[in-house]
Amino acid sequence: MFALEKANTRLNPNIFIVGFNKSGSTTLHQYFKSNKLRSVHWDGGRMAVAMQANFSAGRPVMAGYDRAFTVFSNMMFLNKKILIEGNALFRNMNADYPESYFIYNTRNIDDWIASRLTHDGGRFFELNKAAFQTSDRDKTIKIWKDTRLNFETDIRQHFHSSPRFLELDITAPDPQKTVNGFLKSDFDETYWKWQNKTEPKLAPV
Repeated sequence: MFALEKANTRLNPNIFIVGFNKSGSTTLHQYFKSNKLRSVHWDGGRMAVAMQANFSAGRPVMAGYDRAFTVFSNMMFLNKKILIEGNALFRNMNADYPESYFIYNTRNIDDWIASRLTHDGGRFFELNKAAFQTSDRDKTIKIWKDTRLNFETDIRQHFHSSPRFLELDITAPDPQKTVNGFLKSDFDETYWKWQNKTEPKLAPV
C-alpha cells in the first residue's frame, strides 16, 4: 500500500502519529523519514500553533503543512503561559483528510509520567506547571493523567473497529513489525532505532 515518495508528489495517504510526547514519536518519525516518507515532528511547536489557528479559522487542520508532508507527529506547543496538545484535534484530521491512518503510540502510564518529569533536565515539567498555573507536582501529574485517559477514551470510541487506527504499545516486541503490518508496507525494519531516551531504566521514548 505504501510506496516511497518522490519530490512534489503525493503517493500516500497521511499518517497521523497522535500519541503524547515521550511515547516514541521521535522514533516513529525517524523510521518513516528514513524510509523516504516526508515526515514532520514538532517543528519547534509551530505545527501545533498552526493547527490551532487553522481549526479556529475553519481551515483544514494541517493547512500549511499538508502539501509538504505526509507523516505528522508530536503536535505540541508549550511555553510558560500556553499548552497546546494538537493531537486532541484527531476528529478534524480524520474529517479533513479522509483515508488517512492514525497511530496512537503509547506506553505504561507511570513510565510515561516518569519520563515527562525528567525530560529536558526537568524544564518540561517546570513549563507545564507554569502553564497550568500551579507549583504543585501532584496536581500537574494529575492533569497529565486525566488528559491522557480522557484522550484514550475519546479516540478509542471515535475509531472503534476502524482498520485505519492502530494503538501501538511502543514497549511491545518489534513495534516496527506491527507498524508495517498495519500499513501493509514493506518499510525497511533496520531503520527502527530508539531516539531521545530520557532515562535508561524506563522504556525507550
